[in-house]
Amino acid sequence: MRLAETLNVPRISGVDILPEDTDIAGRFASKRGVTSDFRAARAENLPFPPESIENIVSYDAFEHVENVEAVLRDCHRVLVPGGHVVAVFPPFGNPFESHLLFSELPALHWLFRGETLAAAQRRVAAARGWPPILPEQLASWEKMPSLNGVTRRSFNTAVARTGWEVLYRRACPLFTTGRRAKQNPVFRTLRRLLQPLVFVPGARELATDRIAVVLRKTPLPASGQV
Repeated sequence: MRLAETLNVPRISGVDILPEDTDIAGRFASKRGVTSDFRAARAENLPFPPESIENIVSYDAFEHVENVEAVLRDCHRVLVPGGHVVAVFPPFGNPFESHLLFSELPALHWLFRGETLAAAQRRVAAARGWPPILPEQLASWEKMPSLNGVTRRSFNTAVARTGWEVLYRRACPLFTTGRRAKQNPVFRTLRRLLQPLVFVPGARELATDRIAVVLRKTPLPASGQV
């Protein structure tokens, strides 16, 4: 809604895996007077015709999809020539992005296997009487509950394989995102200190808060050009 209202976009489409979420999003858009089309689907198989979408925006989602390369390939399919993907997401090495429901301790996924943490999460859920929403085991693509293990290297490889023009690519250091990153002077200092590590092999995966990219589908040649 913020993008539509700020950029004066006449119509927005959206995809989420849960129909409950797309229903809520559609009702919220209607209340804000924004024309929308939200659909429940997987990002690997977007429910739109070829070359029907002008731009795609994804925030904190690529770490959750089953197959990053398949998602990028289908984004390429539905975009018009010259269309863009603007994506921001945390790599798997980010110590603050384990997405565990029972603990906010950083770097637990550095120390324990995904199956171990998933089992601990289920035990905590049972002890606390949470609704039975957690799966019994990790899916074949999951490195952690809901996380696919995407890294800077694996994402760059997927981008190269799917034929994108990279207009912008940045590794943002830890303590880049969130209100505290902007307001807390300690966080701002830590961000500056960690900035060089995003360029150091072996450390950059662990020191990166978010990967930010702008990808473009190669535009058609101008009339009269080959």
